Amino acid sequence: MSKTSIGFSAGLKLHGNINRILEMTPHLGDNAISGHFKDNGIDVSPQFVREIRLNVEAFSSKALPKKTMIAAIKAVQKDKEQFDSDDSSVSVF
Repeated sequence: MSKTSIGFSAGLKLHGNINRILEMTPHLGDNAISGHFKDNGIDVSPQFVREIRLNVEAFSSKALPKKTMIAAIKAVQKDKEQFDSDDSSVSVF
């Protein structure tokens, strides 16, 4: 079963680790930040650090409305159902 929420405790850790990345950014490069996390048992790549550093401002500028997320999921499910029903009428040699 897949998780759909990270929970309160994990959310706090996530927020704290993002803050640590941003606090280290003026002083350390992405490889050094990644290495420091790895030294402390948190396996993150330099690419992940770079993406957090470059995108956190845009990602935190606005919350995605839950209503739009639900609509997107329903649209994909509807497309998948349509594809599956179209696919069932195709014969295979």
